[in-house]
Amino acid sequence: MNTSKKSPHLSIEKIEAYVDARLSDKSAAVVEQHVSECDQCARLLVTTQKCAILLDQWTAKSHGEVLKAYNAKLVDRMVNGLKEAGELAKSKRNVDWFERLSTWGSASKVRAGAALRIILNVPGEATRIVTEGLESLLQPNPRWQFSYEAGPIRARGTGTGGADLTIVKSEGAPEVEVFVESDAQQVLVRMKGVDQPKMAPLVVLIPMNQDEKPKLPDHISQVGPQACEIIFKDVEPGKYTLVVEPTQLG
Repeated sequence: MNTSKKSPHLSIEKIEAYVDARLSDKSAAVVEQHVSECDQCARLLVTTQKCAILLDQWTAKSHGEVLKAYNAKLVDRMVNGLKEAGELAKSKRNVDWFERLSTWGSASKVRAGAALRIILNVPGEATRIVTEGLESLLQPNPRWQFSYEAGPIRARGTGTGGADLTIVKSEGAPEVEVFVESDAQQVLVRMKGVDQPKMAPLVVLIPMNQDEKPKLPDHISQVGPQACEIIFKDVEPGKYTLVVEPTQLG
């Protein structure tokens, strides 16, 4: 024989379910009727509602702060990476690149015309190109928007038929394709609609690890009428941001 007495009050689980709107209309009506007659449960309901509101506000604030910190880190790394790339160009006596990188990096608001995250041969992670989450790096109305391209496609300058290629492609002028070949540790940028390589936007590969130096292209060549290729060779495993010179600086 069960001699336990049924509690005259609502369980905390029932009240939480009511606050989270997880009860049926009939069950919710029972809770509302009960709290209209029971001061203790009414107080518990009010406290639970306040806690839920505070939790929602804290979660939203926390998420916003994390996102703000992440975006600030991305921009800061790009700014410092462009300065380091400028010094690298200076050491190579490439006056044109040095001047363009200096102008880009000293703009009132440093932004890129396009940006991609590249994860290359990182242990435990697939080699890939990430196109989302980089809006904080881009100039207003960015010139290029990337989407994934089906493979395999053989890219000039790559060592294999393309089985290990990750490819993204943009529309616009010039049209830009980015190939990441994990086996060869190579990143290739192909631009169509460029009369001469020196007229192509600058491209810099910036490691997210601040202890590592950015990479300037190892090779730029004309590969056809109004087409050029920009190649980064011997790219060490890691996480990088590939940034393209904006169309307007200011």
